[in-house]
Amino acid sequence: MPPKRLVPQMNQEVNQINARAARQRRRRQRRNLRVRMEKHAKDQLIHQLQRYSAVQKERLHHLNALRAKVIRALGMIQREALELLRYA
Repeated sequence: MPPKRLVPQMNQEVNQINARAARQRRRRQRRNLRVRMEKHAKDQLIHQLQRYSAVQKERLHHLNALRAKVIRALGMIQREALELLRYA
């Protein structure tokens, strides 16, 4: 058994080692939590962007359909105008 005067020093070293291990454990836990939160936020952002992209695609499809209707209507108006000019 070590002399009595070395026991407090050994206890102090053990306490320092345990404190260091606890700090490292807390640091690791905080880092893991931060990484999980960042991953969740990134996944949410990707999901929102995908939804937004789908909505924009649908709007573009709708606008293209309206554009086609307008072009057809303009063609009909042009044909009617030419027909009127022929008979005038």
